[in-house]
Amino acid sequence: MLNRILSLVLTMSLLSSICIYSFADQSISDLSVNGDFKIIERILNDDGEVVKEISEYQGNLYYYEKNKDQTIAIDMTRSGQVDIHKKSNSSKNTVIASKTIEATDKVSLKNIQATSKDKVALIQQLRNDVVNGKIQLTEKSYSSSFEMAEIKSTRSVASKIDDALEEEYGAPYSNKLIAGKSKDGVYAKLYESKSFYRTKKTSWIINAGTTIGIAAILLGVPQSTIAWIFYTASTGTGVVSIINDVTGNKYIANVNYNKEVEINDVYPYRAGKTVYSYAYVGDKRAALEYRKTTQNSDFSDNIGLLDIGIRNYLAMQ
Repeated sequence: MLNRILSLVLTMSLLSSICIYSFADQSISDLSVNGDFKIIERILNDDGEVVKEISEYQGNLYYYEKNKDQTIAIDMTRSGQVDIHKKSNSSKNTVIASKTIEATDKVSLKNIQATSKDKVALIQQLRNDVVNGKIQLTEKSYSSSFEMAEIKSTRSVASKIDDALEEEYGAPYSNKLIAGKSKDGVYAKLYESKSFYRTKKTSWIINAGTTIGIAAILLGVPQSTIAWIFYTASTGTGVVSIINDVTGNKYIANVNYNKEVEINDVYPYRAGKTVYSYAYVGDKRAALEYRKTTQNSDFSDNIGLLDIGIRNYLAMQ
């Protein structure tokens, strides 16, 4: 029987006036498929997690921040509309406070045609007003349910994660001869293998029409990452939303390296290294979030590994 774990599935049912935009009245030709985001500023913490990002796409500006207390996402469209979302990181319940500021309001983004520096200053001020309570947000509770999810990856998800890992670290391999040494009458060979490890951590159900700002809050990654892993489209006003009803996944995705000294079919010494990451997987592709690397202190010293292997081998004789 397959091992099973609990994974949290967040069923998203957001009011259309807040963040769900229907594409029913628009033809596919009216929608522009998402391209690359321009990253203006990105700050990572010691664990490799994005804690702040300001990005730009098709004249829209995006702000994302995640600290120990809260996560904030602001989508500033080229038409002047602003969608603001905030979630407390201390609450076990999924409650997101949101507000849409129309282009006709006081904060009309009349500076939207100004320089990038001015636009960044404006979105930073909006962030400060949210944190200081000057902009009042309306809370929306998300219904959530727990369901059993297989530890084993589906073929589609596994393929996306492996593609991302391979692009970043190269393809897996096994028993590759990387060094050799003759000493004290024996000849030692050093082999290296690389493998991928992945296991599911969390899943979310995301409805078509969900803005990338809301998805960023739920998954805990910037809007640029959301647009990278999900198929998205933008309306004529610049609102970028997810196209399909889809399940988003968060996986533990590690790369394991193993070095073995071999002498006469005996393996007297080994050393290893592991690169730890999270993989966020959508219907388009996976994105990696690097966390840390651990390794044996002598992993990078191939000659030293061979010397220890020879010494251990001779001690066994």
